Amino acid sequence: MGRLIQETAPDGDITRYRYDNPHSDLPCATEDATGSRKTMTWSRYGQLLSFTDCSGYVTRYDHDRFGQMTAVHREEGLSQYRAYDSRGQLIAVKDTQGQ
Repeated sequence: MGRLIQETAPDGDITRYRYDNPHSDLPCATEDATGSRKTMTWSRYGQLLSFTDCSGYVTRYDHDRFGQMTAVHREEGLSQYRAYDSRGQLIAVKDTQGQ
């Protein structure tokens, strides 16, 4: 399956990738040269559902039945919502403050 297991940057820093599904090429975690770890969860359709950064902050993602990202929810309570037209084109982005 040719999955990426590690990358080496020009400065020699290595980022490692971990997978929990033997049938997917989407990583469930990365760890960089400093030991900082980030984790991801994916839907069965390959859509990002959540991302946890190295500080433990979680960002969740919602998708519509067409696979388009409709909302991003940050742990701090901030959310962003996206609307699409009938052709699937992004037509509006608003946050929890109405902007």
